[in-house]
Amino acid sequence: MKKATWSIEILPQNVSDVGYIPDLIKEIYITMIPGTSFTDTISAAQKIQALGKQAIPHLTARSFPDVEDLRTYLAGLQTSGIERILLIGGGVPKPAGVFSSVMDMLKTEIFAEYGINSFDFAGHPEGNPDEPDSDYHLLEKLKWTEKRKIPTRIVTQWSLDTEKTNNWIKYLRKNGVQNPINLGIPG
Repeated sequence: MKKATWSIEILPQNVSDVGYIPDLIKEIYITMIPGTSFTDTISAAQKIQALGKQAIPHLTARSFPDVEDLRTYLAGLQTSGIERILLIGGGVPKPAGVFSSVMDMLKTEIFAEYGINSFDFAGHPEGNPDEPDSDYHLLEKLKWTEKRKIPTRIVTQWSLDTEKTNNWIKYLRKNGVQNPINLGIPG
């Protein structure tokens, strides 16, 4: 049986509390809240990495105005030794610029230039009100990364409906998805 791994998600402004996180939690996701500066996420990532944990920053596609801002963010993460990020569309209805989806960002093919060699994608067992076709788009992103041999995991929000979650996992497996799925649980 595979050993359980644990992660936690924090807001950038809560990075000072990271020292209280138990040693069994090695990965710390850092949110990118719409309307905040991405420099807050970079700073939090640097502090988390310095404590010996793995920071996994969010990157919200619809929050970036252009490729140059994306490059600036990725360069900041690179200085912290970040190699994995969670790519999400972002909970804003209108894009801030040229990226309306994660696929738009992936198609730039610039991540490896900044040391990003693996991705996490959001999974939505109970659906996503911001993206009605979230399963289709997840499969599209997974096919894109598989074709390029980029290690990718699926990370869900917390789920309350075990039947829906199990059916969603079965759906993914029937569609050939063998990527690891990290389930979010409330707690």
